[in-house]
Amino acid sequence: MSDFETVARPYSRAIFELASEQNNLQTWSDVLQLAAKVASDEAMQDLVVSPSMLASDVSDLFVSVMSGVKGGPQITQEVKNMVALLAENDRLLALPEIAAGYETFKQEAEGIIEVVVTTAQELTAEQ
Repeated sequence: MSDFETVARPYSRAIFELASEQNNLQTWSDVLQLAAKVASDEAMQDLVVSPSMLASDVSDLFVSVMSGVKGGPQITQEVKNMVALLAENDRLLALPEIAAGYETFKQEAEGIIEVVVTTAQELTAEQ
């Protein structure tokens, strides 16, 4: 269990509720997946925890990296606000867990259940 799982849940829920209101589940899913990748980068992690970096500077840098991803999702003001809030509350490194929690809420809303099947024999594509 991750250290961030418990703190990530309220953020995941809030983002899911916003995305639901906007009827924009997939866009937010894409944004959170990108943000989780940025937060998982070792160099970014070092900057995020650096005592010499202000939360606003970390937020600006984080958004800049996200915006620079070719073919990535659009970085709206709401996304910038989310990143700023997470930076201010020292929660940027929880983004992988926030993204995972969001995906769980999204899958529940879409009626999707992810399962792992273990069999004694190899299954065909049809099975």
